[in-house]
Amino acid sequence: MTENIEKPDIYEEDGLWIYRASRIGSCILELVAARKGIMPAPNPTWLEKAFQEGKDNEEVILRLVELELGMQITSRQFEVNVPVGGECIIRGHGDGLGELEEKNVVVEVKAFGEVLCKKWDKEGI
Repeated sequence: MTENIEKPDIYEEDGLWIYRASRIGSCILELVAARKGIMPAPNPTWLEKAFQEGKDNEEVILRLVELELGMQITSRQFEVNVPVGGECIIRGHGDGLGELEEKNVVVEVKAFGEVLCKKWDKEGI
């Protein structure tokens, strides 16, 4: 897996504005502030810990998916760029690509805590 160095939610690169795909759909005021260079307050420690646990477990979860589904996951942390107009790109990174039931699939891993796991089991997504 390649190391993902965290960048701001919106940044300029080669004359284009890059919007992180994970931030699209968030509060419009947050996006406007980020575009103006206003940095958000740091995340609380408990949230950073949760993010880190998810990152730490990603490889294990991907391996479990491979074993349980008999799928080989390739192209880890592949980059996707979606041009928007002539000035912006929405950029995201998928956790991997695979083939399932003769169809190409994008693999995206999310680690849930106990409460979300129970809710997902009961209600689905």
